[in-house]
Order: sequence, then structure tokens, then C-alpha cells
Amino acid sequence: MASSRTFRGIAPAAWLRVRESSASEYGTVYSDEHRGTATTVTPVGRIRVDYTYDAQQGVAEYTLIEKPLVLSETLIWDRIAATIARYSGG
Repeated sequence: MASSRTFRGIAPAAWLRVRESSASEYGTVYSDEHRGTATTVTPVGRIRVDYTYDAQQGVAEYTLIEKPLVLSETLIWDRIAATIARYSGG
């Protein structure tokens, strides 16, 4: 099931806001600042995403590791993309 996405043009300040926003809006817990696993517990199950962030290149790579069956990958990727766009200006 693992699918991946790459997002570009994310300044370090925007990356910080992305993490803070997803933590406050969705309860997402990040294991580290630049590389690790982000876990979000929803009423229908857990979402786990592995991520890396390269501050020099402004690139974040995400891999969807686990999701509830009732949530579509598209919905998850759209939420991640919207959060990144909100803070990176894209």
C-alpha cells in the first residue's frame, strides 16, 4: 500500500508551520524534526506517514505507511498538500 509524494519549495519556516499546524489541527505526532514517522490517530484508525525534509533543497518526501480502510489515499494526500500549500505559498 505504500505510496509516496514529494513536495518542493518548502522553506524551513514553512516546514515548522506545517508540523505545528498538523499537530494542532489533527493531533499529528512527529518523531523528529527532519526525518521520521508522523502518526495521526483518527476516530476510524491510525495514519502513519514516513517523511524526510531537506532544508537546503526545500523538499519534503512522504510515504504513506498505514491508513484506515475507510479513508482514501486521495483524501490523505489532499490534506497534506493543502497544509503544505497554506504555509509555503504554493
